[in-house]
Amino acid sequence: MLPEDDDGAEPTERDSHVLKQLDSRSILNSAETDVTEGEENKPKSKKEVMEEIIFKSKLFKAQKAKDKEENEQLMEELDKNFTSLVQSEALLSLTEPSKMNALKALVNKNIPKGNSASNESSSTQKVETFMQDKPDSYDKLVKEMSLDMRARPSDRTKTPEEIAQEERERLEQLEVFYGVLMQYFAVLTNAKPLNFELVNMLVKPLTEMSMEIPYFAAICARQRILRTRTQFCEAIKSSEVSSWPSLKTLFLLRLWSMIFPCSDFRHPVMTPVILLMCEYLMRCPILSGRDIAVGSFLCSMVLLSRKFCPEALMFLQSLLSSAVDRKVESNNASQFYHLMEVRALRPLLCVSRVVNEIIPLNFLKLMDMPEDTSIFSSDDFRVSILANVVETLRGFVNIYGELNSFPELFSPIPGLLLEVAENEKLPDELQNKLKDIAEIIKKKTHEHQFLRKPLQMRKQKPVPIKLVNPKFEENFVKGRDYDPDKERAEMRKLKKLIKREAKGAVRELRKDNYFLFEVKEKDRELLEQEKAEKYGKARAFLQEQEHAFKSGQLGKGRKRRR
Repeated sequence: MLPEDDDGAEPTERDSHVLKQLDSRSILNSAETDVTEGEENKPKSKKEVMEEIIFKSKLFKAQKAKDKEENEQLMEELDKNFTSLVQSEALLSLTEPSKMNALKALVNKNIPKGNSASNESSSTQKVETFMQDKPDSYDKLVKEMSLDMRARPSDRTKTPEEIAQEERERLEQLEVFYGVLMQYFAVLTNAKPLNFELVNMLVKPLTEMSMEIPYFAAICARQRILRTRTQFCEAIKSSEVSSWPSLKTLFLLRLWSMIFPCSDFRHPVMTPVILLMCEYLMRCPILSGRDIAVGSFLCSMVLLSRKFCPEALMFLQSLLSSAVDRKVESNNASQFYHLMEVRALRPLLCVSRVVNEIIPLNFLKLMDMPEDTSIFSSDDFRVSILANVVETLRGFVNIYGELNSFPELFSPIPGLLLEVAENEKLPDELQNKLKDIAEIIKKKTHEHQFLRKPLQMRKQKPVPIKLVNPKFEENFVKGRDYDPDKERAEMRKLKKLIKREAKGAVRELRKDNYFLFEVKEKDRELLEQEKAEKYGKARAFLQEQEHAFKSGQLGKGRKRRR
């Protein structure tokens, strides 16, 4: 098949008619050329040349249309022959079942429905074998030929400005969608009952979008933190309403700790978040078991940041003191004990009956429960909270173990741990954990105190008395150096010599400058004298000429003519 040309249109009746006229004209022209062979060759005019060019162009186009029509007729005949060839039994016996069915599917597209109905019975028998065989490269090629008959145009190459504009529009749309998705996340966390699976599904897309638009995500987070801080300041004023964060706030705090880095020294989002959590732990009153669960969850989040947060240690110390059935005595060694007196707690974690095992806590369910739930007053809950306090405290000990202020931070805690461990109603596992962490704290405290050294006065090296040369010398000689330090005397001598040599060098340079100045001055005077002589001679000559001109004399010594 010849490739299609853009100039050649589809053959019509007018083209065939033009072709016949051109054929007849070509015969006449050939006859005329035979007659005019004997005549002289005459130059053609411009009109004749243009007519010949137009004629040849029409002849070429007509011939091209004729060839195209013949090609199309030939293609139709080949298609008919191909259809009959595919349906022949000789080819069907040679081809494989999978390829045969593929060829039939391609042929049936060009066959009317009446003819295809007769072949359905034979094709259905081989469907199973066709489905079992995997398609090979030939089948893929046939399908591609049937679907992609023509080439598809490719996309235009975009300029950098267009690419930047599209990226800007995409980010703007992403910012809008991020705000909507964050609002939906907050609504889901505040719904009753809580659909934790759906909330957990939103964490991954929010994290990925925050990486693409970090600035917008940080702005959204800071605005929510400011709003939460304002609500907390209003709630802390009234004692009737609980000022501890709601479940929605806890989920948002946890989400931000997963999106933004917690270990940065200063971060525009996580620094306010950590400060807000520390403020919750320090200012919110502990009145129920739910408050204890929320505070424990906040302590575990603060532990992940690996920052120095004494508020978390004070909260854990308060929980340990609430597990003792008597008032804790003041410990003057601790500089933070005066803060605990403000938060004197009722024995909310004091175990009253024997508990044999520790049940792991589900903080999501606990924080979603109301404050008057019976589980908060059970001994199983108290034992589980104490176990969680011990594990959190162990994490803080590992983090703050290198601080120089470790003894001051943890010194009152081992006594509380041992006092809580004396309760025989606690499980043996919990008692062992309490004693182990108490021993670890005591050991680290002893190590830090052993490395400390008491303050001492600074040891200064005694300053020797300054040696002074004697004021009087026997047999004094003028110009002699009486310095006892030989190096200093030698250095002074060298400096004096250098100074004298410098003066001599300056003197020689000054003499050289004077000599050069005198030589240049003499040359200048001689030059000026020569210029003055030349000027005098020229002036005398001009005066003589002027005198001769005025007197009428022809030259020197001649008289004036009459």
